[in-house]
Amino acid sequence: MNASRPYFPEFDGLRAVAALAVVLGHSAVAGSFLKLLNVPGIAVRFFFVLSGFLITLILLEMKGRVEGRVSRAGEELKIFYIRRSLRIFPPYYAFLLFFLVIGTPFVVETFAWHATYLSNVYPLFHGPLQSPVAHFWTLAVEEQFYLFWPFLVMLVPRRALKPVLITIIIGALAFRCAMVAIDFNKEARGILTFACLDALGVGGLLAVLFREGTQSSLRTIAALRRVGYWCALPILLACIALSHPEIGMLTLHGTLGRFAMAFVSVAVLIEFTTPSKGVAARLLRTPVMRYLGQISYGIYIYHFPFLKLATDLATAGWLPSDHSLRFPFVLACTLLVASLSWFLLERPCCNLKRFFQPRRAPGSATPGSEGGSIIETHLAPVDLSASRVGGERTR
Repeated sequence: MNASRPYFPEFDGLRAVAALAVVLGHSAVAGSFLKLLNVPGIAVRFFFVLSGFLITLILLEMKGRVEGRVSRAGEELKIFYIRRSLRIFPPYYAFLLFFLVIGTPFVVETFAWHATYLSNVYPLFHGPLQSPVAHFWTLAVEEQFYLFWPFLVMLVPRRALKPVLITIIIGALAFRCAMVAIDFNKEARGILTFACLDALGVGGLLAVLFREGTQSSLRTIAALRRVGYWCALPILLACIALSHPEIGMLTLHGTLGRFAMAFVSVAVLIEFTTPSKGVAARLLRTPVMRYLGQISYGIYIYHFPFLKLATDLATAGWLPSDHSLRFPFVLACTLLVASLSWFLLERPCCNLKRFFQPRRAPGSATPGSEGGSIIETHLAPVDLSASRVGGERTR
């Protein structure tokens, strides 16, 4: 495997699918098949795994530059956080400030929690999150992940990284199980950052194996793919079925099911880390899917208020009462606002990142050079070079 950061065009399409699944799942009526599957939750777990993978790849490259004395750790971390901030903050705070200015009660009352990325901590002390920021807990998890994960990857010796990540992955599952066992706060126990570290950690573990590129690592990656499809996927489906209200094992999906979903997500990522001429890969690489992946951060942020608007319009008789028929309205509004946000706010801010490039060893490529592109993490993009991993294959 190439030691430089690889470029996976299919990942944009995967993020588009996940973002649209969130909107579709949130648009579904309670008790529907999509709600029983917990489609938004499954999509968010995939986002976490993808984010863990791509962010850890960046951090490993940073670690290599520091170890090679190309740059210093402090300089690398400063550039990392500036570039992350330029991508993440503008639409996030624009959204918050808009609803603060128009006086949305829940945002006015809880603004400090969201402005400091503590949305996932709020339910520990108060009630559940409400519209239009009910989905902001995932963004809080991501931001808290960014605060400590770079230091973990940079400071832990390479030989110890895999054992540490495996410990974190198992610890996250144990944490969720313990919270269920003691009947801890039901609103908060699944959205605290430590409860999500199995998904983020599995993605990070894949990045470490991917970057090593040894025969042993390749065998482990192949094993992870088999585990994801042949073990984790049946477990996930069983947990979803057993969590049906009529069966009553409601906590199973939130503990073991989420753990299984992390490994299913890893298998999907592995599937698209080598070039393919398969139908799925070609669809994910289409311009439409890649554009939707590019604006998926905005899709995720902006979609929630339109759910309430659709409900209000249906109550007034302007939209059908059937939830499934409201989805096109919600999606159209979301795509319009996300596109405007991308062209008017997000892309201009992203362009500022060219002033904050990491130092490169002589002869190395800069991010985005040689045909490189922007690949998205959970909900915000990172620059990856154009190197491809492995040979061309057909799926």
